[in-house]
Amino acid sequence: MKNKGFPFARKRKRNYFEGWYVRIHNEKRNLAAIFALTYDQSDPHAFLHFFDGEAGWVKYRRFPLEAFKAGADYVRIGPNILTPFSLAIEDSALSARVAFSARTDPGKSAMGPLHYLPLQCYQDVLMLDATATGTVDARPFEGAAYLEKTYGRAFPRRWFWLQANAFPEGAALSTAGGTMPFLSYEPFGFFALFTHNGRHYRFSTYNRARFSSGEGWMECSRGGLSLALSLQSGRRVTLRGPAAGGKMNRDVEESLEAVVQAVLKKDGRVLYRGASPRGGLEWML
Repeated sequence: MKNKGFPFARKRKRNYFEGWYVRIHNEKRNLAAIFALTYDQSDPHAFLHFFDGEAGWVKYRRFPLEAFKAGADYVRIGPNILTPFSLAIEDSALSARVAFSARTDPGKSAMGPLHYLPLQCYQDVLMLDATATGTVDARPFEGAAYLEKTYGRAFPRRWFWLQANAFPEGAALSTAGGTMPFLSYEPFGFFALFTHNGRHYRFSTYNRARFSSGEGWMECSRGGLSLALSLQSGRRVTLRGPAAGGKMNRDVEESLEAVVQAVLKKDGRVLYRGASPRGGLEWML
């Protein structure tokens, strides 16, 4: 398997951020961690940002840039390591050692040709779904996992992000969208990846899919395919996100307890209907 998008890309030496976001969850634990660094000119540093959606706590651990190491198949910050197949965190607030298996990967970039545009922010979905097995806080753990990579100069002015992989029948979802400052105007771009029964369904600005949303719902469609989602946010925590130049001082509200109901149709016929608890949601529109 090619780990497209996983290697450290470092396209800039200042005013830039890059991070890998990983989630593991089951009925008892609901955790996310971000391995990242910022080249914000006024405060460059590496950091580990992790949080517990069940207990509601958030930790931001700073490290010197020298503590960050990365290669084609790993990211390391101090004693903490993330690879396409495993996660190891050793911190006073959290200890986790898990391996990823039975992976479902998107196969190609979620952003497609949008990667070639001079955008503020780029995102790659590296793992839509996997089985995570190991220990968390010295207790046996088995659940689901998700992995993505985000990098650029700043988060968009307006955006949404949604991820869910606790659907029945092994379905999984990742979708995001935001404003794309480009020359003298600011269009809105998006992508949605949905997988079920070994098939990938892809909706995006680049394949001329349509997108609409409102409070508690969103829908995308192209040709005879449509994906309708209804959302209940659940409890949110406040994370640090990148503002202009990669400076980590923007408040980002994220829930790890969103309930997501999905209906996938083709020519009016229902291909899939199901609900996922423990979805990840940022709604900053």
